[in-house]
Amino acid sequence: MAIRICDGYNDPIFKEYEDRFYNNFTPDDWDYIIVGKTKRAVEAHAKKRFVCDYQIKKIADEWVAVTYHS
Repeated sequence: MAIRICDGYNDPIFKEYEDRFYNNFTPDDWDYIIVGKTKRAVEAHAKKRFVCDYQIKKIADEWVAVTYHS
């Protein structure tokens, strides 16, 4: 699986990740949802894109990170 990056609420793939996002992460001031099979790859992309912070969790068989701008 390649890395998938959701760029905000209007990104077409947001609906695919919406439930996982709201059930596992703080929804305030986020920029990207990054999804992949390995923690290393997801974390590398999150580190390139976060402004203030990021959170990363394993959800089912995928690693998911959310980046925040405040």
